[in-house]
Amino acid sequence: MDEFNSEREQLEAIKRWFARHGSALVSGLVLGLAVLFGWRYWEESARHSQETASLQFNRLSNALETGDTEGGRTIARELLGSAEGTAYAAFAALALAGLEARAGNWELAAGQLERLIAERPDDPLVTLARTRLAAVYLELGRPADALTQVGPTVSLPNTRLTAETRADVYRALGRFDEARRAYELAASLDPVALVDENSPLALKLDALGGPTPDAAGDAVGERTQAAADELLRLLEQKAALAPATDVLEGDPGVAPPPGGTATAPVAPPATDDAAAESGSEAPGGSP
Repeated sequence: MDEFNSEREQLEAIKRWFARHGSALVSGLVLGLAVLFGWRYWEESARHSQETASLQFNRLSNALETGDTEGGRTIARELLGSAEGTAYAAFAALALAGLEARAGNWELAAGQLERLIAERPDDPLVTLARTRLAAVYLELGRPADALTQVGPTVSLPNTRLTAETRADVYRALGRFDEARRAYELAASLDPVALVDENSPLALKLDALGGPTPDAAGDAVGERTQAAADELLRLLEQKAALAPATDVLEGDPGVAPPPGGTATAPVAPPATDDAAAESGSEAPGGSP
């Protein structure tokens, strides 16, 4: 009887506990399941979005490679909407700006680049976006705005592209000494920039009176080194072909090809007088 009462008391205690805490328990359980399934849904949705963006980016790349301008525009705009805030969208903005620039739509190109720089200021692509925007501003006749993108106060890595674009801006502003120094910096960042005297960079420098003596000497040295490297390459090729040529010509000093038979040099036949006078003195000696 006591045991029965004890079990009944335990059951009543459980009922009272559930009456007091049951709703909180059920709510917590429902919330936990919602979080679990919500997380899994978010992961699946993110994976699907990533795959879709990747496929769209591949389509965009193919359109650009095949010269499909209208198709490229359409895909780039779709990618900007569906992959907003991702690297795919940044690449799409650059591609769309390039397409608009090629079509001469400089204002549209500038708008795309300006949005990219404003929305993703820390993105590595911003360096490229700034140099392209500076070039677009030059086309629009806005060199002062171009300088705000590639000027010395802007933190950009030293590359030939940034230095040459900065020089173009200085030249458009009439600051020719600074333009010349910037062009020389661009040439120093590209070892073969002035090897071709008719390259765009060399022609730009020539328009400003040519490089300074030091820079000109460096350019001549680079051209000389390039010529020497080419001569060395040709000599190495000739040396590599020489053994095969010698074997084909039957040079007795060269080993025969595999499976061939070496041929010893053959001495010229002795004359009758030499055979008859075996053991005589050498020609030119005393009789």
